[in-house]
Amino acid sequence: MLNADKPSWFGKLPAELIDMISGGNDGTMSRAEAEAYRLELMDERTVFVEASDSNYFGQEFNMWWVLHFLHSLREEITEVPNLSEH
Repeated sequence: MLNADKPSWFGKLPAELIDMISGGNDGTMSRAEAEAYRLELMDERTVFVEASDSNYFGQEFNMWWVLHFLHSLREEITEVPNLSEH
C-alpha cells in the first residue's frame, strides 16, 4: 500500500482515495505477462497503422489532375467581374 506520509503528490490526496487506488493493484506483472501484453498491443497498433496508412497515403496522386484543377480555378477567377469599377 502507498504511504500517504511520503512527500509526493500522493501526500496531497485523501487517505480514502489512496486506499481506493492502491486497493485495485495486485502488484506488478511478471516479465512473461508484460511481453505477452506488449505483443498484443503491437498487433493492435499494426492493424491501426495499416488502416490509417491506407486511408491517408493509399490515395492515388495524379499531378495532371492537380494542374487541370488549378487551370479551371484560374479560368473561374478571370471570369469574376471587376468590382472596383462599380
